[in-house]
Amino acid sequence: MKEKAVGHSTLECLKHFCKNAGFDTHDRAMCRVRDGVSSLLGIDTGTGYCLFTKFRMPQGEKLMRLQVFLELLGYVLVEREKLDMDRKNLTDLVVFRLLTIAEISRGLRIGEDTVHRLLSGRTENIDHHLTKMKELWAIYGNDVVVAKMRWSKKIGGLGLDFIGEQFIGGLSPFDKRPILTEAARLINELLPFAKRIVSDEFTPPEREELRRLTTDGRVNGVFDLSNVLTALCGERARAQTKSGGVS
Repeated sequence: MKEKAVGHSTLECLKHFCKNAGFDTHDRAMCRVRDGVSSLLGIDTGTGYCLFTKFRMPQGEKLMRLQVFLELLGYVLVEREKLDMDRKNLTDLVVFRLLTIAEISRGLRIGEDTVHRLLSGRTENIDHHLTKMKELWAIYGNDVVVAKMRWSKKIGGLGLDFIGEQFIGGLSPFDKRPILTEAARLINELLPFAKRIVSDEFTPPEREELRRLTTDGRVNGVFDLSNVLTALCGERARAQTKSGGVS
């Protein structure tokens, strides 16, 4: 029997996000933030208003973008947890507009409806598509990492990057496993890209561009990530970095 995915539904996470972001108020400042999120998701302000105040859920690619947005905030979505890594990767290519559904359809030689079923987890057997799916990720995966960094920076600029963590904080130790699994997935994905970037294949100005892309106005994200990963190397390292002021 397939293990039940843990987490919360997209709708549950959306409602928690909207309540804690203050989107259920008429405050002008929060309306501007709400419009900023709508822009990030690629929807107009009217659609955003209906989504964030009346919870009229989108479909297709717009739903995928909403789910990845909530995931970047720290939410654990049961719908995303049901997907294997290859499906998640392919979904991310669509979310960040590196490939369209039509292009994936042509690449995998399947209909667009089948692509939608595949990305939503409704198609069980994907073995005969795995090679091509991995090829697409090898081509565009680095661009997804950069796009996620940009989204995370914009989310931080809107002052929303702490909200999902509040929801996660209430989970039981068992429920936290998806967070560990997702962190491991991202580290494993980032490692080959990081190795390429530190090699002679990339120039010093190009590496500086990466640091610039992760800068939030205080310190570059590469430096912050380095400190956090050092703390994750072992409990002794964690204790030392924590006493040294790493949060």
